[in-house]
Amino acid sequence: MRRKILCTTLAALIIGTLGASLIAPVQAAAQDDELGRMLTHFTTFAQARIKTLDRSQNMARSKMVVIKEGPSYRGTYHTFDHESLTCKVRKSRSETIPFVGVMKFNVHIWQAKGETIEAVKNGSFAPVKIQPNRQIYSFKGGAWK
Repeated sequence: MRRKILCTTLAALIIGTLGASLIAPVQAAAQDDELGRMLTHFTTFAQARIKTLDRSQNMARSKMVVIKEGPSYRGTYHTFDHESLTCKVRKSRSETIPFVGVMKFNVHIWQAKGETIEAVKNGSFAPVKIQPNRQIYSFKGGAWK
């Protein structure tokens, strides 16, 4: 009787372990698919977001800041580097926020100098700094916020 219980317990343990090892890769693949879909969704969101930031920023070339420095002027404006955009998505430990997305991109700062404001605005601008930028979003209620 003991031998039968021991064999039954051992068989259940082996089957349970094998079953779990067979199910785990399927669950992992499903999670990878879901994460892949969310990354695609977030990348689309991030591309639209960087375009919106580009249009609405107050340091665009059309709104450049020109300041007087001694006898000359210096103009400065910023541009967003769309090519530098990278996105990452991970599952969150939160019960209310299933995913977190991080978008990274560079902001280029351009400057020109001239004797007059018009000379600055029409002058040749050169990049003086690349500023890394990182924005974190959470996925809640079917949207990135």
